[in-house]
This record gives sequence, structure tokens and C-alpha cells, in this order.
Amino acid sequence: MICQKLDCRYDACPIPLLKASQALEKLSAGDILEINTGYMCAAENIIQWAEKHEVGYWMEEDEETGELTVFLKKRE
Repeated sequence: MICQKLDCRYDACPIPLLKASQALEKLSAGDILEINTGYMCAAENIIQWAEKHEVGYWMEEDEETGELTVFLKKRE
């Protein structure tokens, strides 16, 4: 299992979603993509996309910095 990180902290929508979908295509089943963003709208777009495409996900928020991290897990 691989955990790949994607830094999208300064990217405006829809760039984080585009980068995430391209990066996820290159991963194998069971691998995890960690996406860091500073924008709630970017995190919400990624989550909506994940739900539509039946990709596992969860999100964490750093309360001190406000940074959001969305994790996507490529399905088997």
C-alpha cells in the first residue's frame, strides 16, 4: 500500500479536484492519496467527486491552521 501526498494548499477550485483525479488514476487498488488544501470548497468538491465515483474518503481539519486534508482510498 502506498500513501501519496498532493499539496494543493494554494490551488483554487477546480485545480485540486483535477490533480486528485489524475493522481488517483495512477495508484493501485488499496493505495491512499492525501490531498492538502486550504479551501473548504476544494475539499467539498473532492468529497462530492469521491461519493459520485464510489471512492473511499475521509477528511481531517487542523484547527490551528485551518488546513484541510482529504484522504482518498482507491477501491479494489
